This record gives sequence, C-alpha cells and structure tokens, in this order.
Amino acid sequence: MPLRLGPLRIPWPGSAPDDPYWDMFINRPVHDQRNLVQEALRSPGGAVNPTKVELHTPEITADHLKQLAKFLGAELVGIVRLKDAEGPDSHPFVVVVAVPADHDPRTALGVGGQTPVRNGRFLTFTLASYIREMGYRATNQIPADQHRLAAAAGLGSLDREGRLAPPGRRVHVADEVIHTDLPLAPDGEA
Repeated sequence: MPLRLGPLRIPWPGSAPDDPYWDMFINRPVHDQRNLVQEALRSPGGAVNPTKVELHTPEITADHLKQLAKFLGAELVGIVRLKDAEGPDSHPFVVVVAVPADHDPRTALGVGGQTPVRNGRFLTFTLASYIREMGYRATNQIPADQHRLAAAAGLGSLDREGRLAPPGRRVHVADEVIHTDLPLAPDGEA
C-alpha cells in the first residue's frame, strides 16, 4: 500500500518499476534476519494477570477484540472454536487475523515486502498481550494450517494452493494465530 502524504505518494507514481532502491526494499532478502522487526516479536510474551476482568457476553467480548484488531490494522479477523480442545488447561478458541498486503511475502523477500508479515506478528503479539492482561491465557503459535483456520472462521475460501482468497481483497494471513481460553463467540469451528 503506498504511503500518502497529502497529494504526495511514496513511492511516487512511475518511480517504483525502475527504481533500484525501491526494488531492493521490496524484493531483496535481508542479509541478517535480526534486521526484521518480526523476529523480535517472536517472544512468548508476558505473564497472565492473576485478576480476571469482568466480561460481558462472549458475543460482546468477541466484538471488542475484533474492533481492537481492526484498530491495530487488521483487514479481517475471525474466531474459531476448536472441536478437540477439552480439559482445564485447554485453549478452546483461536483468533486469526489477516492484514492488507500489496506484495506477496512469499515472493517479495525484502524488508518492504515483508511488511505484512511484520504487521501480522505485531497484531497477534498485541492481541495476545491484551488477552493476558485481561486475566486469560493466550499463546501465539505458528500452525501449519492458518489458512484453513481463516476459512473456517468465514474470512474467505481457499484457492487451489490452499491459501485464503477473500473476495476483492489482497491480504496476508498472519503466520501466528492466538490460542486462548478467553470466552468468545466463534465465527466457525475447526
């Protein structure tokens, strides 16, 4: 997504295709992974607040969490209830987010091309931290099937490669999903 500063846009019209610096920013893989912010956001996060917040209904709580995610930059947010999550230590809900993506992070390996990955990790890190501050457990995990979970949450359908393809949008499904025991109204079940 181009940055808009009043009438100016970065990259300015006509500059991106032949600008070697812009091409490097978007497409060249980084030399050292520590130069990417998303590597710093891989930490497990803080402790769970021992005092639980008094909640409204699961529907209102889910709506508030989705509004927070959209405020932080999510294009799509969905909640899935896991069928096989049982027991006192289980995390029965999964929160999946998708962020806007002008470039596919699988092919645009530069710092700029990885912006959707960073934004997705920032979102999941912040949402999980918020849930822990409310007194509920939340962990960020990189599942093998985040696109299937996003489709189960009703965020779109899967294309022939098994990736989420929401109608009329270019998005990146965050690599990490949030597993939580916060009582939420699910959009689907997996």
